[in-house]
Amino acid sequence: MIKRKWSILFLLGLSFASVCQAGGDIDALYSRIAQKDIQALNELKALAKDNNAQALAELGFIYEYGVSVSVDIPQAIKYYEQACDLDGDYGCFNAAYFYEYGIGTQKDITQAKTLAKQLREKINLSNINLDKKVSERIIGSVYS
Repeated sequence: MIKRKWSILFLLGLSFASVCQAGGDIDALYSRIAQKDIQALNELKALAKDNNAQALAELGFIYEYGVSVSVDIPQAIKYYEQACDLDGDYGCFNAAYFYEYGIGTQKDITQAKTLAKQLREKINLSNINLDKKVSERIIGSVYS
């Protein structure tokens, strides 16, 4: 059962990643950040302060994996949750994952389910090449 959930999460993650590709400006900033350009990191943070969901999700990724910064999972979760609150489905998905497995935070299945519910409400299922009922059933089964 766990293997099945991991497979489902992996496939959905790939789908969400393709749906949530960052815009050209954010991609360019990320490339500069990967080269340790602190100014680019500050520019991305400025976009995040302007409530840009893609910038917030990108910052979550940067802090999750330590791209030119120290790994800081609690900070990554904060950025992912802020992205989720701004209709960033990638942020919802990642924050839910951390809470479900207690990575960098206290394990909190209730919070994971809350974020998964937000994800179901926000995600544009038309961008995923699955029948809507199948997608909803998969997302629901992961957090049921």
